[in-house]
Amino acid sequence: MDLAVKKIFGFGVTLLCLTSTQAAPTNQPDKCPNPAVIANIGVEQETKKDRKGQWYAIKQHHSYDTNDTWDFIIGFIIATDKNDAYQKAAAALATLSFNRGPFYTPKRGWTCLYANAPGYLAAATISSATEQKAQESLVSTLQFSAIDRRQ
Repeated sequence: MDLAVKKIFGFGVTLLCLTSTQAAPTNQPDKCPNPAVIANIGVEQETKKDRKGQWYAIKQHHSYDTNDTWDFIIGFIIATDKNDAYQKAAAALATLSFNRGPFYTPKRGWTCLYANAPGYLAAATISSATEQKAQESLVSTLQFSAIDRRQ
């Protein structure tokens, strides 16, 4: 996971430029997963901690209410431990609302962004073929969302 976190910080500005100049493939998803469905499905109890000490929770490979398979992440959670991070992520799902998407970026593919009451960053991306690739994509999505939110 350390390699994924390193990659995140290195491409932020470049990624913003690429999103407006790269053509998207034609296989755009029909819609983003419904926030209520994401909240009902939930996230895995196994949370992860990044190098800055913030936590994130994921749910991988789920179709929700769509014809596509998605990975969902909610992150930048300040917590005392894994259980605290999970509890905060699960509580935030109850307030999840759609922000925007689906939109395409070359590094992350098709992405949807979500808002929630605590202000954690939350996103869904079309699932990758491998778990490591999926997690790298999800973490990069969170980083991109953080950059995008500041603008």
